[in-house]
Amino acid sequence: MAEENKEQEFDEIDDDIVGGNLFWTLKVPTNDSIDIPQPSIPGYIVHVTSATFGEKVKKGSRTVIMCTTINDKDQEITNPIGILKEHNQETMQLDLLFSESATFKLVGNKTSEVTLNGYLQPGLDGDIMNADAAAMEDMEEQKIENELRKRKRSYEASNDKESDKESDKEMNDNEADNIEEGSNNTPDESTKI
Repeated sequence: MAEENKEQEFDEIDDDIVGGNLFWTLKVPTNDSIDIPQPSIPGYIVHVTSATFGEKVKKGSRTVIMCTTINDKDQEITNPIGILKEHNQETMQLDLLFSESATFKLVGNKTSEVTLNGYLQPGLDGDIMNADAAAMEDMEEQKIENELRKRKRSYEASNDKESDKESDKEMNDNEADNIEEGSNNTPDESTKI
């Protein structure tokens, strides 16, 4: 009976938190790589917001955090995402979103364990790439090309408007400078006719 109440309480809490962000953490060991676990809540992604040394930092530690992901061509891409140093920078802010798997590994001089922190958040429903792909999936090739041309023209037109605004501002600034210079060049009494 008591166990049934605990399960019911957990279910009630779970229903309350699914709508918001949930704390997430992952310890990256010094001697091995670790995969980022995918959220157990469907439609959620991992948002990594910081990296920090753990309790025990090796003296003289310089730890490079490496991240390996898979690109669109199914190739592994490995990049450093940050460097932590003992007594210099033992924590750092990040802003990384992971909707698919990624692998973290530590390299460097006297590496120390790193903890990645962040939260689980609902997926990006307004993801333009996915929306475009879904919308264009059933279009014929010509319609797709026309749609892409239309979007390109719209993008270029918005950039032209911005560049026109900048040109107008520069012209106004130049005119103001000329007026100021002209006001200083008034003839004195001796040059009047």
